[in-house]
Amino acid sequence: MTLVIIMNKREDSDEETKLQLSRNRYTEVTQYRGKTLVSIREFFTDELGNLKPTKKGISLTVEQWRALQKHMQEIDSMIEMFETKK
Repeated sequence: MTLVIIMNKREDSDEETKLQLSRNRYTEVTQYRGKTLVSIREFFTDELGNLKPTKKGISLTVEQWRALQKHMQEIDSMIEMFETKK
């Protein structure tokens, strides 16, 4: 799968970057109330063709994101274990 970077202007920030993970799912880094967040969220396209977020998703603080990154090898190993059982 190829990641697609979509640049949009938002009212509350100068620039926003979304990385497409699947058809309607994106990850993005944003600022909310002074905190930097890494979000994985489902989006939809409105009648004007703009991507809009749904409530389906999760936002991680930078601390939580770093903790998840530290476990990537373990997660990959668990994925491999399940994938080989198919």
